[in-house]
Amino acid sequence: MEHAHRGLAPLLLAVVIALGGCAAPAADSGDEGEARSTVESFLRAVAEGRFSEALPLTTLGADGLICPALAEDSTTSRPIAAPEVTALQVNGDTATAQVSYRAPSDSTVALALTRESGSWLIAFPDDWRLAVGFDGPTVADVSIDGSCKMPLSDGRADAHAWPGRYQLEVSDPTGVLERSESFLLAVPDGTTTGLNGDPLSLPAVPDDELALVQSEATPLLRAAFGRCAEAGFSGPSCPPELRGVASIEAAPSDGYLTIDRLLSEDGASWRFESGTGSFAATVDGSPATVEFRYTGTVLREADGSLSLTFD
Repeated sequence: MEHAHRGLAPLLLAVVIALGGCAAPAADSGDEGEARSTVESFLRAVAEGRFSEALPLTTLGADGLICPALAEDSTTSRPIAAPEVTALQVNGDTATAQVSYRAPSDSTVALALTRESGSWLIAFPDDWRLAVGFDGPTVADVSIDGSCKMPLSDGRADAHAWPGRYQLEVSDPTGVLERSESFLLAVPDGTTTGLNGDPLSLPAVPDDELALVQSEATPLLRAAFGRCAEAGFSGPSCPPELRGVASIEAAPSDGYLTIDRLLSEDGASWRFESGTGSFAATVDGSPATVEFRYTGTVLREADGSLSLTFD
């Protein structure tokens, strides 16, 4: 019997080990506690403006924010208040947290988490975004709170930002347009203060600014036509349609004296298109009606004057 008992002990031990291997992991509660701690630390840091501490708890990285300056701590910005984790569910290396806060109205967000190298990281909320856009090709700087510029691509900027209200200022770095617009834009709801319109469809060329450029360009266009005529309708002051005209019967209609359109092809410089002028002329020995327009680039000189360079 003594030998039987000695043989039975290892068998019992093997059974215990096998049963232990089938049991549910005891680390689940610890995983939930670590995930909850990460979310709570993130929310507290955001609420207190400690963005340099909040950002590393996410999968985003500083280059994912619309402005690198937003990764720095702020003593004045308090994006959210009274944050609370209301529910949390862990599923292996992923988790979902339901959180609430005021910003300034009551808000609820579902935060997704993932575990990387043993640490929980939060997916930056997708609706925490700052977005502006223009209704056409333009040259513009959009500054945020006077601290940085929004990176525009095809006249639009859209990237992550902390909740809050941002002071946006729109200007033309070339000085061709003397625009200076300022308004408040809220994240995440997109509401504005001080803007009569859609922040995603700002005017590429405000009407009043176009009118100012038109008034300055008219004498330049008139002078260009005069130089063209004096040079026998040849030279850089002549649009292609005028080159080869032998003589004109009367002064041209004045449509060419107005810039109809300002646009940018590269986001850094302005091009213009004038209206159409026409006159009766002799071309290749025969009477003809000639229509023409001016196109080219428009600049603002150091002394503040407008200048045109013709195609």
